[in-house]
Amino acid sequence: MWILMHISLGVIYAFFNPITIFLELIAFILGLYFAVTKGNSQIQFMQCLVYLVSIEIATRSQDILPHEFVKYGISILMIVYLLVNSKELKTEKYTWLALLYFFLLLPSLLIGEYDELEKPINVISFSLSGPISLAVSCSFFSRYTLTINNLLRVLSFALYPIILSLLYIIIKAPNIKDIEWALGANFESSAHMTGPNQISSIFGLGLFILFFTIYNKFYFSGYRFIDILFFGILLFRTILLFSRGGLISGFLAIITLYIFDILLKSKNASEKFNKIFQVIIFIVLSILLFNIVNDITNGTLYKRYRGEKANTEITGEIDYFSNREQIIDSDINIFLQNPIFGIGPGLGKHYRDKYLGWGASAHTELTRLLAEHGLLGILAAIIIIYLSIVSIKKNKKIGIPIVASLIVLSISTSFHAAMRLAMVGFIFGLSQLTIKSNSNKKNYV
Repeated sequence: MWILMHISLGVIYAFFNPITIFLELIAFILGLYFAVTKGNSQIQFMQCLVYLVSIEIATRSQDILPHEFVKYGISILMIVYLLVNSKELKTEKYTWLALLYFFLLLPSLLIGEYDELEKPINVISFSLSGPISLAVSCSFFSRYTLTINNLLRVLSFALYPIILSLLYIIIKAPNIKDIEWALGANFESSAHMTGPNQISSIFGLGLFILFFTIYNKFYFSGYRFIDILFFGILLFRTILLFSRGGLISGFLAIITLYIFDILLKSKNASEKFNKIFQVIIFIVLSILLFNIVNDITNGTLYKRYRGEKANTEITGEIDYFSNREQIIDSDINIFLQNPIFGIGPGLGKHYRDKYLGWGASAHTELTRLLAEHGLLGILAAIIIIYLSIVSIKKNKKIGIPIVASLIVLSISTSFHAAMRLAMVGFIFGLSQLTIKSNSNKKNYV
């Protein structure tokens, strides 16, 4: 019912964009309802959060709700839930570290030169909304223990908005044969829904979740074949975006899940062989699909992933990071000039525009922390690393593959898309869960 409903909504969305705004608001209101309602509503509440995180790419470009609505929305919902249910929830001794991570980013506000900006509040909000959602998500999820099946029930709700977005792109994007393929992210193949990099990030999340469900025989649709078909269609459209970050991040998370699962979980030889065989088939089919798309694009896809530029054949220059290394270099130079507090949240783009003649926001969260928050930003990054280690150590063999893959997905996404999406901070917060084995196995949502 949910899948068919979102297929229908995807068709409506293609011709009436504001439908996604209504869905986002409904998810927020339902989340608020579950937050203030006493009783066993934790899973439903978490499903609302995941739904909001996933639908963000379908609403951002419409400029109806504030640009950072989802980041602040999920933060508000989790804070309300914690306040209402504080007596029933366990206390996590490392929660204060997540809050410290955020508070370390505030002193640079005092030295930032915001008087030259037209709307400084927007710049500050853009830079701090991600860290806020990360800190609150860590504080919230670190208090919970979930079975694998319950976690899959939660994560599966991210796939419904992805169905909606996928349908929009399939309907609205030009015929593949009519698209002009170039050595950059392709706005035509994304149907101009929003930036290809952001769509790719959410689709990468979807690929990971689908692999996770199929791998655990917890079929999203109820049928293994349909789930595999959905994975193939989503992978096909993700590759066509020509935005490499989301695809690579999703596959890094999948590889992390698989390697840790094989190494840590006790399996007999036949079970391990079966898992290895399944993944080999998965890799072969993925490579085959990649080659098919490369043929469709007349070889441009391979060139894109090799980092070739329009003049590479003449100059021999390779650009693996789509000019992001220039932003990274400028971030490091800003840090060296302002090592203690940095220049203030959100001012990296303004600095580049003023002194270098080109304004671009940071795409790598680590170097943004250096440039805009200085040494305090380094401490904040160390806290993130420490929380990752704490989460892996507190989980047993059953949970380590899952939390490790969530950490990899979040951090690798932050290296190419910073914290533009609520997904980055939220998924890292989700990695702070304690995972336990299922008491009753079932193969459907």
